[in-house]
Amino acid sequence: MATVRLGYTKSRNGCLRCKQRRVKCDENRPCLACVRHNVECSLLSSSDASTPGGPSKSTPLPRRPRARLRSPARERAPARALVSSQPSPASTSDQDVPDTPDTVDNSLSNYFPNNEADWVADLKLMHHFITVASNTLFQPDMTSPYGDLWQVHIPKLAFLYPFLLHHILAFSALHLAYVLPEEYRKYMLTASHHQSIALQGTRQGLSNITPENVDALFGSSSLVFVGALAAGRPSPDNPDGPTLESLVDIFYLSKGIGGLLNNSDSALRNGPFGPFFTLTATDVTSPVLDCVSAQIDKYLVRVMDMSREDPVRMIIESEIASLTICIKRALVSTRSPEYRIIASWPNLMTDKFISLLRQRHPAALGLLSYFCVIMHATEPGYWFTRGWSFRIIQDISRSMTAPWDQDSVWALDWMTGRSGTAHSLPGIIQSTY
Repeated sequence: MATVRLGYTKSRNGCLRCKQRRVKCDENRPCLACVRHNVECSLLSSSDASTPGGPSKSTPLPRRPRARLRSPARERAPARALVSSQPSPASTSDQDVPDTPDTVDNSLSNYFPNNEADWVADLKLMHHFITVASNTLFQPDMTSPYGDLWQVHIPKLAFLYPFLLHHILAFSALHLAYVLPEEYRKYMLTASHHQSIALQGTRQGLSNITPENVDALFGSSSLVFVGALAAGRPSPDNPDGPTLESLVDIFYLSKGIGGLLNNSDSALRNGPFGPFFTLTATDVTSPVLDCVSAQIDKYLVRVMDMSREDPVRMIIESEIASLTICIKRALVSTRSPEYRIIASWPNLMTDKFISLLRQRHPAALGLLSYFCVIMHATEPGYWFTRGWSFRIIQDISRSMTAPWDQDSVWALDWMTGRSGTAHSLPGIIQSTY
């Protein structure tokens, strides 16, 4: 009995066009590749030229066409503000890709890789996200809806919205780069590949927000933020860590996406992200937020000493109000208020305030110093924030002048344990990777 043939075997009987394009020909007459591309197949010509009475070659049974799914990352754009541009793993493959995308009746057809090695790697990333990486997006003592959200609901939603799927795969790769430093560059390259595709799809989705896609877009915005932090943290390729400009870039990116979703609260409340928008009384206390709030009150006094006509004063007064609101809301809505604050306040920042940060205006940097203290408090529970706050406050300190330098001094003292009430984390502060 003949054995069942699995996969493909080498053959020299393919059509000329498939040979020129260096792709596998199924040897049907005409072959499926030529039919898909609407071109003449050379196998038809050779069949017509055969003599009627001559020995006939048995016609092979038609194989079920193997969908060739092609990722837009074959022509990837750099994921700016996330990962520095690097060649995609797909672009270094020795397998040539058809010059025209194949059409497959599948909503994911343009997003999956076209060879087994790539899609197996993607399946590994999805498995790692569901079983490990998703657990790092919320605290273990937080209630079950958060676990179900990232392990069940969001992955299921991602199969309907490929841009969300690529955000998931990117975050999973970033986490593997963190836990497997010996394979850091491999996984950072993979993350960059998926982030590039994800951002393209996210931008398209944001141009037409609907009740149907708003949950996928909100999930994407969350993963954009954490992905940017994870990609920018201290690493073997970036031992000095992030700079103030790196953080401002993330603010711009986060605000741009979050701002477009501001009018979708009602739709989001009725979806899987509903718990994020529900104010639920908690018994959470936060010494760091108590101290930060007290220091912000002192900072506000100095802001009020500025001239009433000074436009900087008006900008900063508005930002103090929005940060204060974020602190109050976080304390009554989540068991991880510090992280909620650093994720939500950038969405409320005005363009003018972000511009002041970009210009390194000392008064604006004074308020950002307290943001750094809050971010520092998240580092024990969120790996992707580690290394950011200490390096940013050091960078801020280089630009400070009186009277605003006392804000950065207090923040640095808190982080290093020189403050009498500090909750220092020396192991995290000094860690590089």
